[in-house]
Amino acid sequence: GKAGPAGTDDEGQTQWFNGDCSWNEDGYHLVGVLVGLALYNGVLLDVHFPRAVYRKLLRLPLGLEDVVDASTRNGLRSLLEYDGTAGDVEDVFGLTFEVTWMDFGQERSRELKPGGADIPVTNDNREEYVMLYVKWLLVDSVRDQYDSFESGFMRVMEASCLNLLRPEELELLVVGTPDLDFAALEKNAEYEG
Repeated sequence: GKAGPAGTDDEGQTQWFNGDCSWNEDGYHLVGVLVGLALYNGVLLDVHFPRAVYRKLLRLPLGLEDVVDASTRNGLRSLLEYDGTAGDVEDVFGLTFEVTWMDFGQERSRELKPGGADIPVTNDNREEYVMLYVKWLLVDSVRDQYDSFESGFMRVMEASCLNLLRPEELELLVVGTPDLDFAALEKNAEYEG
């Protein structure tokens, strides 16, 4: 839901930082401390952070594949893969270097680069647009919430310990093994003997 500190993806599965939330930074800091304490003490949590959270904690670069919302990710991928058969990128997509979002029920917009509202997205600059959009989505739009969460997490965990892990290993330490689909496993298993 939109009212809480974390939003969910299209399928309601993973948690991401919610910019449209009235929580202050102390709440996110506390959640970071709790996740850090759980990790430190070997307690598994029933939280579903997207891989991007673990990548950010490990200071790894983020890209299009890290966008939580599938429709946004697919739309950006469509823009990158568009072959021009229905016209120019500018005419078909009608985008500029600006993002618009809802903030506590108010529509807000921000230029992705200076003068962005007047710069159309074209075939030549669409990769830059996607890169800037992803940066805004995963970094800039949730900076305060994420920084508070990370500060709380790092208050408990040493960054030097985390540097030894890959994102999927950190996720495994926080939430344990994801739910296994035993029906699919049984269906695809071969019994011998």
